[in-house]
Amino acid sequence: MRLDISKILTLGLFTILSLNCLAQGKSSDTNFIDPKGRRQGVWKKIDTTGLSYIGQFKDNKPFGRFTYFDKYGRTVTVSDFFRDGFATKTTHYYPNGKVRATGFYLDKMRDSIWNYYDSIGHHLKMEHYLNGMLHGPSELYDYEGNCVEEIQWYRNLRNGFWWEKSTSGTQSNYYKFNLSDGFYATHYPDGTDYIKGVYKDGLKEDIWYFYHADGSLDRVLYFKHNKQIKKLVSIRVDGKDILLDTDSVAYVHTNRKITQVKMLDNTVYKPSQTFEMLVKSFGTDFFFLATPLFLAPYSLYSSMEMLPEDDEKEFDSEEDLSQYRGEFDVNRNRKAILKLKVPTPYEVVINAEVIGLLESITSTKPIEDYE
Repeated sequence: MRLDISKILTLGLFTILSLNCLAQGKSSDTNFIDPKGRRQGVWKKIDTTGLSYIGQFKDNKPFGRFTYFDKYGRTVTVSDFFRDGFATKTTHYYPNGKVRATGFYLDKMRDSIWNYYDSIGHHLKMEHYLNGMLHGPSELYDYEGNCVEEIQWYRNLRNGFWWEKSTSGTQSNYYKFNLSDGFYATHYPDGTDYIKGVYKDGLKEDIWYFYHADGSLDRVLYFKHNKQIKKLVSIRVDGKDILLDTDSVAYVHTNRKITQVKMLDNTVYKPSQTFEMLVKSFGTDFFFLATPLFLAPYSLYSSMEMLPEDDEKEFDSEEDLSQYRGEFDVNRNRKAILKLKVPTPYEVVINAEVIGLLESITSTKPIEDYE
């Protein structure tokens, strides 16, 4: 039988061309670039850790679903493209497969409503975006799905009404371009007023009221450009509330049975509040606790008379003295008699801690020496 060499060559060439066409067709299934340099069809990005994403392009624009993976092959993001690839509806995932966040991207920036969840599935937060910036209301939720905070935003700035709720109560405020501006209020868990005041351009202004949990008035503060210029403390005497100007108070003291407030005009009040409650009301910004039973204003501090130390020790050498000072605070036993600019009902003996406090506020040592 005579072989036709030309037919064999023709058949072989046809087979090679067919296989080449099949190979080209297979390669065009993914990562295809058309003659105009545009991505078309299914694309897969593979890096050193494996598959990074899989998605589709049409005329170089993403469309349909894109799925993104981490280095372990777990889905981390799913985006559905629309509007010629300009916008996406996106879901981000935790490694355990639970939804982390859902929302929209517009030109690769967050837009419209976004919702956030924890790795168990609780809804944590809802936010509104515009061009990648917080814009509109946002809300926080507890594990029961109750809203516990709400704030209005304007282009990433707090702007409008804000409120939050916690186990300690609620508070609310108004913002103007990220600054507190307007009425501010806090309430105890049962809704009773706690604090009421006003902000202006981020600064406390005018009168601020503070209340006890039973609804009774605690103190009243006056502010000008965030600086406290006056303080009134409410005391209850014989069932009546009396407001005292703290600038007129000489001291407050107690013997554990009776508490007295002595005024500069020598008026003495015996309030029904405990000494500890009054200490909290008067505060420690302009007053100091000289002893656990005696509260005095810094403005009336005059001097102190040092008392001899109880445990004077003699040392055979400087080395022994240095060792002793290294093991003990030799100043801890210092005591002194407090001297105010007004008479006190008894000698007020202050300890080393109070002595140190008064020394620090009356020191005339230049600031450079502390560096």
